[in-house]
Amino acid sequence: MKRILLFIFLLTGFYIISAQVPQKMSYQAVIRNSSNQLVANQTIGVEISIMQYSPNGLPVYIETHTPTTNANGLISIEIGTGTPCVGCSFQYIDWSAGPYYLKMGTDLRGGQNYNVSGSQQILSIPYALYAKEAESVDFQNITNRPTGQNGGDILYWNANSQTWDVLPVGLPGQYLIVGNNGTLAWNTMYVDSSQFDHVVPTVRTHPVTDVHAFYGIGNGEITDVGQSGIIAAGICWSLNPHPLVGGNHTASVIGFGHFSGMMGDSMEGYSKLLPDTVYYVRAYATNTQGTGYGEQVTFRTRDGIITLSTEDIANLNCTTLCSNIAGIDIHTAGGARITDCGIVYSNKTHFGTSYRPVPASHTTTNTITGTYYFISGGQVDTIAYYQALSNLFYPQSEYEVYAFAKNRTATCTYYGDKKTFKTPYRVGDYFNRVVNGELVQGIIFEVTPDEQHGKMIMLDEVPLKWRTTHNYTAEGTTNLTNGMANENIILNAYGSGISNYPAFNYCYTKHSDHLWYLPALHELRSIHTNFANINAILTTYGTPISYSSDSRTNRYWTSTEPTGPLAPTNAYSYKFYYSTEAPTDKVNANEGNPTYNVFVRCIRTF
Repeated sequence: MKRILLFIFLLTGFYIISAQVPQKMSYQAVIRNSSNQLVANQTIGVEISIMQYSPNGLPVYIETHTPTTNANGLISIEIGTGTPCVGCSFQYIDWSAGPYYLKMGTDLRGGQNYNVSGSQQILSIPYALYAKEAESVDFQNITNRPTGQNGGDILYWNANSQTWDVLPVGLPGQYLIVGNNGTLAWNTMYVDSSQFDHVVPTVRTHPVTDVHAFYGIGNGEITDVGQSGIIAAGICWSLNPHPLVGGNHTASVIGFGHFSGMMGDSMEGYSKLLPDTVYYVRAYATNTQGTGYGEQVTFRTRDGIITLSTEDIANLNCTTLCSNIAGIDIHTAGGARITDCGIVYSNKTHFGTSYRPVPASHTTTNTITGTYYFISGGQVDTIAYYQALSNLFYPQSEYEVYAFAKNRTATCTYYGDKKTFKTPYRVGDYFNRVVNGELVQGIIFEVTPDEQHGKMIMLDEVPLKWRTTHNYTAEGTTNLTNGMANENIILNAYGSGISNYPAFNYCYTKHSDHLWYLPALHELRSIHTNFANINAILTTYGTPISYSSDSRTNRYWTSTEPTGPLAPTNAYSYKFYYSTEAPTDKVNANEGNPTYNVFVRCIRTF
């Protein structure tokens, strides 16, 4: 989930960088989070805006930086050297037209989701001191100074070519415009030449703000209404330079001062702008004498590219089925409204690659593979969303999870990074998986604390002798908790002669990996602890454990011998009805009398 962070800033002052006309200012800030903790040794995103007239005025300049804080949370940047907004130029700020205010926004992730911390007034511009020296410049002795051909020709410094150029005198009905790079040109006033002595409005164009994929906010300012009242004012824009009111434009009536207009459609309808496209913009104002235009600015719409991440899987909760919580965190919607977003996931273990979600950052189709949950969007920038996953039927299966999102660019579906998780084992789960090339089936009766391992009981039972004949010597299988240890004693002592131990041999040969074994006494007791749940599942998938009050029947062999004189001829059997064990003749317990059956239920670990 996203949190708004608090930042504390410290303006340390401005200083002259060189003896040339200065183009930058020094700025420092100490970065703290909402817990007032220093943000140290971390790359962050910074947006600097210079506002005219008031802290909430229109920006005349915007630039971005990605500095790295030091161990004390301090960043040092030079305003004027960052990445400027389209159409912005630090060198052409008219510092005499203040006051000016500096506003700063930050993004701790290093992205462009800036949280605004506030603003402060720029109290002085030290470079004004340099302007005093400019009075002494001898324009008659400029090196390589070109000469005009006619009276009224203009000598000017071309910042683009870094040369002195001459602009020939214009014609009646034209006015002088200054381009973004400092070049001069004549433009036509949209009034009749006979009306040349009349004055059209004087307009300034400010940088475009609130830029999205399909719209942006154009800003202008009427500085002089001319010789008559304003009829209309607004913003005009085009894919080509020098847009006019005859094309795309906004219109409103305003007498004087600042105004704004939306270019495109915030609801992303038919009049929307094109994503990732450069537009030319001019503010305009019209009075009865004609239309005046501000200087031209440009901006690029946002690209519509979604950046997102898949949150970690958490809060696993399983009974007979399992569910998880998966999350999506959309960092930016690319300036377009989110239409669908959610979680897509599938079972990697059971279904393989053909049923897995799309393992890519994005795809040019809107097809989503795998099981998925989604929500309809609406947010233009960020969203955090969590979804409970259900129908996770397969214990200890690996699932792959991706967050996904689409927006109204309708070009592709974007995916977050892959997250994986495994569903746990639970007592009573039906185990049905291929292990070492063979199908293994059973009911889980014991799990480890991490829920990743445990023991299972086989689905069926069979009546067998413990040993075929008496040898009147104890086998030494006295382990109470580990039937595999007892089995190894038989194997080590008799090897291929294990066939003389039918109960052991049946479990040992049940699977090629020889991991089934005759349970020890306490392992049968563990089964009894969860008897009701286990027996109910066995009713569905196999043969239930025999449960009878008749003390002579329906007993189950353990691999554990008693100690003392009964050991040579007896081993413990267990009766689930009474939850008790009793020494039972290894050979004769069921010989010749089927009512005295002693059953074998093998178990194995997983």
